[in-house]
Amino acid sequence: MKHKQLSETLGALEQEKEAAELSQFEKSRQRVELHEKVLQLEKDLLQIRSALDRGSSTERSTGSLSRTLSMSQEDFNRQERHSVDVELCKLREGLRDAEARAKTQEEERNQALQKLQISTETKRTLLSQIAEMNQRRQNHSEVQEQLSEANNKISQSCLEKAILSTQVLKLEENIKELKAKLTEALSEEDQLIQEKADLHQRSQQDSEGCESHNNKQDEETVLMKRELKALGEVNEKLTCELEIIKQKLITSQSQLQEETAETVTNSKRITALEAERSQLIREKEERLSKVNEGGQEELTAMKEKCHQLRESEEVLELEKQKLQDRCTYLETEVLEKEEKLYLQQVEHRKQDAGRVQSIEERKAVAAHWAEKWQKVALTLQSTHEELEELKKNNSRNELQAEAVQLATEIETLKKEGQKDKEEIENLLQHKAYMETILSRAKKESDSLLKVELVACKQELELERSRTLLQRHKDKGGDALALTEDTETQTDLSESSLLWEPSSDSHSSQNKASQASEDQEDGGQANVSTSDSLRAQLEESRSGVNQLQQEETLAVQKLQTLRQLYPVKDKKPSVEGRKDKPVCPVNPETDQQKRMVTEQLKSLFKEREGKEEERLDNRSAAGQTGASSIQDWSQTSKVVRNLVDRRSWQHGSGLMPVFEEDEEGSEWPEEEAHAEENLHNESQQMSSAENHNLKAKHKNLLQATLRCKQPIQDCPLTAEKLSESSYCSNEIDPQQKRPPSLYPDGIFLAEFVDIWSPDEDEEEGEDK
Repeated sequence: MKHKQLSETLGALEQEKEAAELSQFEKSRQRVELHEKVLQLEKDLLQIRSALDRGSSTERSTGSLSRTLSMSQEDFNRQERHSVDVELCKLREGLRDAEARAKTQEEERNQALQKLQISTETKRTLLSQIAEMNQRRQNHSEVQEQLSEANNKISQSCLEKAILSTQVLKLEENIKELKAKLTEALSEEDQLIQEKADLHQRSQQDSEGCESHNNKQDEETVLMKRELKALGEVNEKLTCELEIIKQKLITSQSQLQEETAETVTNSKRITALEAERSQLIREKEERLSKVNEGGQEELTAMKEKCHQLRESEEVLELEKQKLQDRCTYLETEVLEKEEKLYLQQVEHRKQDAGRVQSIEERKAVAAHWAEKWQKVALTLQSTHEELEELKKNNSRNELQAEAVQLATEIETLKKEGQKDKEEIENLLQHKAYMETILSRAKKESDSLLKVELVACKQELELERSRTLLQRHKDKGGDALALTEDTETQTDLSESSLLWEPSSDSHSSQNKASQASEDQEDGGQANVSTSDSLRAQLEESRSGVNQLQQEETLAVQKLQTLRQLYPVKDKKPSVEGRKDKPVCPVNPETDQQKRMVTEQLKSLFKEREGKEEERLDNRSAAGQTGASSIQDWSQTSKVVRNLVDRRSWQHGSGLMPVFEEDEEGSEWPEEEAHAEENLHNESQQMSSAENHNLKAKHKNLLQATLRCKQPIQDCPLTAEKLSESSYCSNEIDPQQKRPPSLYPDGIFLAEFVDIWSPDEDEEEGEDK
């Protein structure tokens, strides 16, 4: 890749060189042409001057005779001179331009020459680099070849070493075999010597014995001779084997001579041992020949010598191994020490460099801080001088004037603080008054609701006791009674929880009515300052923002409830109803349940009539914004009553299963109609509320511009709207939770979705 790049760069440089040479040739040609043009112009000028000189001489010769003609000729000559001067000026300008061009061309030429020189130099450098690269490549290839040869030699030497080690092992095995054979031969010799001694003893005993045993001795002598012959044969075999072994040892010695110095020394020792062994064998043969004469002492001496020689061999081998281990250990220690020295040198160098850097950094920091301290000292001196000048310039009159101004400002601030305290006290009184009104309204609503709850609980307890008695009579089961007691208790707790949010709604309605009355009273008061109007506007805006936030929260809650509890999915199927076991129905219990439901209906109707009367009384007082709140409260009441009926119906256990209910009912369609009606009513109420809010904002803006009519209605209306939204948001989650659709056969309660004003506003905008 590098060679290709270098060749490409060289080609580009050659092309640039050729282009520069061509441009230089063209510039030289143009320069020659310009020079020729300049020469021609000079010749023309000389000719014109000569012609003018001739014309002047002819004019002098004619004299006075041709004055009239001379005047015309002078004019003509002047014109010609003028034209000639103009042409000369043009020619001079052209010459100057040509000279400037020539200079620029010369400069360009010089630049091109410099570029050519630079390109040639770069070319030379590139060529030198290419040559160096080629040399490096060749050197690298040579080094690789040498490395391959060295590796081959190392592998060959390793193979030779392995072969020699195998040969040495074989020789050691042969030596061990020979030693074993020697031990066997020595043991046989000992046995023969012992047998010979026994024979001598026997011969002595026989000689001392009687002549009767001569025949036996002759036989024994014959046997002894035979044994001696056998021993001679054995000795001959051993000698033959020894000769064969000697030949093998000679061949092995010739091979071992080619090994290393250590193997040579070992071979020498082995040869010495073999020589000693041969001597021992010869001595052994001699002693075997002299066995008959007796030589046990010599045999013992020979055995001791052999044992000593073996011990000496073992000691020498151990010393050799120790020396080799010591050498290897020393070599490893030397390498480790060299590595440690190298690492210590590197660390010392790094430490020296770090010390130098730290010293330089400290010097720089010291210089920096010295400069800073100098600057600080200068600034302190300047500030001291300025302070002294200011102290001198300032006078006591200025200080007194400042003290007077401060006293006046303190008095004004005190007055403003007193005014603020008075305003705060007034606001606190107004707040306490409003809190008392709200507490009264809550107490009244809570007392009414408690009375109604007590009545309903008493009726339910009566009904429960009657049903329990009848079931005890019919079945006589104690377990069922206990379970029903627990169910009725849980139903009563659920019913009490369902009644609590209705009390909250009553309190919110009372608050709304009181707020409307306070609005009428405040509309009659007059406020003369524009600051109060601005404060009221800000409060109204904050109230509107709070209302919007509460409405968004209510919308989110309703959406989550709709997602969690869809109405359509909770319609019980007819098959599921048929599968359920039908509880036994008695006519007396049915009559009692119907009576209880009729009583509950009458109670609910009375309660609704009372609430409608209250709302009619309050609607006349608060026309601005009260209609929307009442409509909202009425719809919320209707929905709450329906949900209460459903919860009472489910909680009180008034749910007999009839065959008519199993066949099917059409009350989900009625629920859909009721939902549509409520949706339309909520849309109308939200549009009316939006219209009222817009009108109120317009009135507030007009009042701020005119500063004539006081507007105290805005915070009250904001509070009223916030309370209404709070009431709508504080519906019990048990009421929002859609009840299970069980048919009761007595009356039908409809489940209704409550729509928030935010959704109505969004739908109105979409429309």
